[in-house]
Amino acid sequence: MPINAITKVYGVRGLRMRRFGLLSSFGLIVLIIISIQMVAVRAQPTTSIPVWAKTYHAIGAAETVSSMKPTADGGYIAVGSSNSSGTPGNLHAWILKLDSLGNVVWQKSYGGVGPDGASSVDQTTDGGYIVSGSFMNSTAGQPSPWVFKLDPTGNIVWQKTFSAGNDAFRSITHTSDGGSAVAGWGTFFFLSCGCQNEGAWVVRLDAAGNVIWQQLYATQWNYAYSIAQTSDGGFVVAGKAHQLTDLSSWDPLIFKIDSLGNLVWQKIYHGFFADEAYSVRQTLDGGAIVAGVTNSWGDQTGCFPGPGINCKFHDWVFKLNSTGGMVWQKTYGGTGSGEYANSVDQTTDGGFVVVGPTNSPGGAWVYKLDPAGNILWQKGGPSSAIASVQKTSDGGIVAAGSPSASIAYGSPPSPGGVSVAKLDANGDISPGCNLVGSANFTATNTNATDTGRTLTVGIPFVSVFVSNATATDTSALTSVQCASNEPPDFTISANPSSLTIKQGGSATTTLTINSTNGFTGTITLNASIVPQGSKGPSLTLGSTTVTITPGVPGTVLLTVASKGSTLLGSYTVKVTGSSGGLSTTITIPVQVVKKK
Repeated sequence: MPINAITKVYGVRGLRMRRFGLLSSFGLIVLIIISIQMVAVRAQPTTSIPVWAKTYHAIGAAETVSSMKPTADGGYIAVGSSNSSGTPGNLHAWILKLDSLGNVVWQKSYGGVGPDGASSVDQTTDGGYIVSGSFMNSTAGQPSPWVFKLDPTGNIVWQKTFSAGNDAFRSITHTSDGGSAVAGWGTFFFLSCGCQNEGAWVVRLDAAGNVIWQQLYATQWNYAYSIAQTSDGGFVVAGKAHQLTDLSSWDPLIFKIDSLGNLVWQKIYHGFFADEAYSVRQTLDGGAIVAGVTNSWGDQTGCFPGPGINCKFHDWVFKLNSTGGMVWQKTYGGTGSGEYANSVDQTTDGGFVVVGPTNSPGGAWVYKLDPAGNILWQKGGPSSAIASVQKTSDGGIVAAGSPSASIAYGSPPSPGGVSVAKLDANGDISPGCNLVGSANFTATNTNATDTGRTLTVGIPFVSVFVSNATATDTSALTSVQCASNEPPDFTISANPSSLTIKQGGSATTTLTINSTNGFTGTITLNASIVPQGSKGPSLTLGSTTVTITPGVPGTVLLTVASKGSTLLGSYTVKVTGSSGGLSTTITIPVQVVKKK
């Protein structure tokens, strides 16, 4: 029995996703949600966590996003591609670091002559980042699989490329020992046909980028799109494998390997036509949740199976147990086509959040499932290309995407920017950022079966090279599509944060006033000291007013002076900044000591 649910979707043209080229293309989104005016500075938040939507775009450029992760500081890191810098017209890897409210901390492009791109990112335990992608090797004349390590501010620590040809890296994960594991596909020699085919490829790296081991896992043609480390130190990998009877169709491939790359279990589930797995995560119970696409089930009105199959694509999500056995499986969608579940993550309540595009009637789709796969809620966005979704530490959800459905190398993406939306636990943003339009999406049970096919494991013949990509600062502008539910405000800090003064001497600290949540305005400063009296230190502010805007702080010097008769001991300076109904106060400890 289908489970009916009602969602709201922004009525914008849908895009059909295709996967081709050296870097498999996820549908991405532009979450350009209805713009609203900034609320008054004393507006109260409507939820307990920050929610907002912003777009990042350089004038005249085209950008895509393929992966986004929350960072340990409460912010986010997004990777993709941009043609805003470097060789004119060519794409380069683009990385965007945001704070918790979507403000840009830093942004850089990485590459050589191009085209280059970044496919996946994860944060490392040292606060830096590990990135996978593809780098154009000028000597090979075609892109090579690429892994590079960044420090916390985006500087390159090391970078490596691996062979060349039709090989690619699609997904990377940081490992518990400080290294990483990257998955994609690589070329191998298939003995049964005496030909070269492509197999799912996993490479295990240490913290310096040296290969610990690498393996190919193949039937005939196989591709790995997603990898996640499991609690036992191994990995679960998802992708697709050619059907034996129809090389124009695919079956989802999911396999578990141990920490050394040995197969633990392997599953190739079979539907009727073309079914693929794009995203996998280990679940709290030790199993796995897999998201992808199917045209074997769901609404198939007008489908004509056979050569040149013309069937509708819908989201497909299935839950596996700890040995790869099927627990439940469902397809999700409407009456249209072009629906793909690009990314899935498990939430702390045991449910799941899934994203992907839809053109029923058209828009991006974010939905929440309970542990059994039933729809709890679903929400829409104004484009049809969501690339990535993650739960956040505050209980919310962050989703990212861009308008381009393809990032094939050599073909610049559609003009537009990368958009990010921070949602609350119910998929909402803020009042005034209303969802518009409605559609009925359903969940339907599917009945894919285990084919019993097995993978052949082999060691690829791959050379590793040190690449020569350079990092360049970029200048994408931020456009607020939906303002944060946090009220505009400002902060004051002092450096140094405490002062020690000798009798008859003085000391100075720098006050820095920063905008938060989009605040723009003039701050009036006042300073006082306790205990007060003629025997206490005196205060001098370099200015009693300062004007600030987002990203442009103001600074004011505060000098504390004493006389030879100033009483020794401890004092406290209180600095208060005010603007309209806003007020912020900090204290600065001051110690007056005897002059020697």
